[in-house]
Amino acid sequence: MSEWRKTFRVRELPDAEYVPYRVVAGGDVCAAISRDCEHWLRILAQLPPATAAAEVRFVYQPSERREALQSRIRIYVRLWARSESVGSLLESFVTRGPLARFYELVEESEATVPWNRMRAICDVVRRAQLVRPLHGPEFNANIPEFYYSIEALEPNDDNDYSMLDRVLGNLTECVVVCVGVEPADVSEELAAHTDYLRRLESVNRHWDQDDEEDQAGLDYVGDDSPRPYTFRSGLRPLRHKDPLADNILRQQQRFHDSLRTAHLYFGARVFAESGAVARMVGSVLGESGFCDGSYRLITIERGEPGFDDTVAAATGVGVHAIPAQERLWEGKDAPRYEQLRRLIHVAPVEELAGMFRLPVAGHASPCCIRKNTDPVRDAVDDLIVFGRDLEPSTGGKTGSLPRGIRFDLLLKHCFIAGTPGMGKTTAMMHLLLQLAGINVFAGVEED
Repeated sequence: MSEWRKTFRVRELPDAEYVPYRVVAGGDVCAAISRDCEHWLRILAQLPPATAAAEVRFVYQPSERREALQSRIRIYVRLWARSESVGSLLESFVTRGPLARFYELVEESEATVPWNRMRAICDVVRRAQLVRPLHGPEFNANIPEFYYSIEALEPNDDNDYSMLDRVLGNLTECVVVCVGVEPADVSEELAAHTDYLRRLESVNRHWDQDDEEDQAGLDYVGDDSPRPYTFRSGLRPLRHKDPLADNILRQQQRFHDSLRTAHLYFGARVFAESGAVARMVGSVLGESGFCDGSYRLITIERGEPGFDDTVAAATGVGVHAIPAQERLWEGKDAPRYEQLRRLIHVAPVEELAGMFRLPVAGHASPCCIRKNTDPVRDAVDDLIVFGRDLEPSTGGKTGSLPRGIRFDLLLKHCFIAGTPGMGKTTAMMHLLLQLAGINVFAGVEED
């Protein structure tokens, strides 16, 4: 059976203030899109493992041409399925399902990415670490060399990826951001984590423990004879309690409950031409999708183990985990937690809802991609310029684009309206001067 795969491009972003969209969404466009993307995740999570995958990919390529500033980011939805039937389900959802109310997805081939220029990868994963106990095993045989601690991801429900757009607008190198998911079976991790909780409980709780035992001794004879008392306690091994074990046990019990729900194998990573840019954009990606710093960044550069395999896997659809565990554990050897290694790359739907979603445009226009209510950006030479945008067209504070009216539109009747002091007379003076061949904006800096 042949595999199924398709790539769709997001032509423009929906304006959250656009009245027709607000009517369809029932008032809150961002909340409606958030629910639709979470619905998308739930569909994927219910499928068998290794049968489908989906990815939202941002491809940023810098441009010096002003008319191309809002074309620097191309956003793609990439789908893969092992069978035609599952592929049809995924395609129907993104092109004719709830998301189609706000996004126009056009099937096309993906933009060419200069993968040979990529020098660094930054991965966004769960926070996991090895914690050294307060006491060693010589004081308590049940205390391990390290405790394992992993945290739940805190989704950012208000994520619209506007910060990612602003940051990318200032860069002069190519960047690719990939957020991919596929269904996962975490039954082995659930069993291993259950066993880990049992071992944590055994640190401070023992089967032969009796706190109410009379330590003064018991008279087994029952008379007044001068025989010595017999002590029931006798010699026992050292069993020092470790308060840290109870703290980690409570934390891991809360995390353990989430392992019983449907999970997704996820990958959120940034490819860049330099390590500094990869880590900076990776931090923006993490802050956009998650709250309270519940994530961790892992960066590898060209020549390190796993780099070439990860770049090669980026040409397909699916999740390829980089060898991040050793970096998370800072070189500590913990073979007993080998079965928990994959937990940093799996999460339930609720935790990924803030990361795996399509961006939304707010009050300001995006720097690197159009929103559906943006006016057409014509070449300056074809315009009667009336002024410039208040908001910049790049991620910085400069670079506002000129706005005006095309020469051919002046062949028709024009009507200028506005309250006193709004600039009607000035606009007409600019129009007449430019028709006379005088560039009234010649002294205004382009940047």
